Amino acid sequence: GVPVPAQRVVATEDDAVAAARVIGFPVALKGMARALVHKSDAGAVALGLGDEAELRAAWRRVRANVRTRAGIEIEGAVVAAMARGEAELILGLRRDAQFGAMVLAGFGGVFTELVADTAIAEAPVAPATARAMLEGLRLWPLLAGARGRAKLDVAAVVDAVVRLSWLGHDLGPRLVELAVTPLLVGPEGVVAVAARATLAESISSPPQRY
Repeated sequence: GVPVPAQRVVATEDDAVAAARVIGFPVALKGMARALVHKSDAGAVALGLGDEAELRAAWRRVRANVRTRAGIEIEGAVVAAMARGEAELILGLRRDAQFGAMVLAGFGGVFTELVADTAIAEAPVAPATARAMLEGLRLWPLLAGARGRAKLDVAAVVDAVVRLSWLGHDLGPRLVELAVTPLLVGPEGVVAVAARATLAESISSPPQRY
């Protein structure tokens, strides 16, 4: 139930162009591979592609970047509509051996590790708990409209945190971890731009990344 941009998974450059024609330009292109965790670091993301020529050039650039920087080949890509927001958050889930599913919310995007402004709670959480997590963040004033900034849609963020926490609770041991980053927040609504999960095929099997 967390909103995402219109997007399609594609395998080839021509497929990417066909997908962009359906979605509508401008689009974002994100290379995919199971071993590729930090796409930005590997040069696997191209944003604001305004036409077919830019998309084709970006496909070749992304493929070359990933090959050079990560030493792997892309297995495909996601073509997505460009999404906008006033703040970038990270939402996450991780299964703790003692406490079970834990939900995380905080400020992030490409600077998640540098900002380190997050809150954690045992899943599932009620809306009041989710809001308290957000209000406890150092950068909470950015959501609340500090220094004349527009107030952002905190209710939509709270809803996303609650929904994600129930996902972790309901999937149980099968969900090892999940990161939604970034979650873009605007004055009205949120959109989950990207997510990466590690799932166990069964409770006793080794985890697989998706």
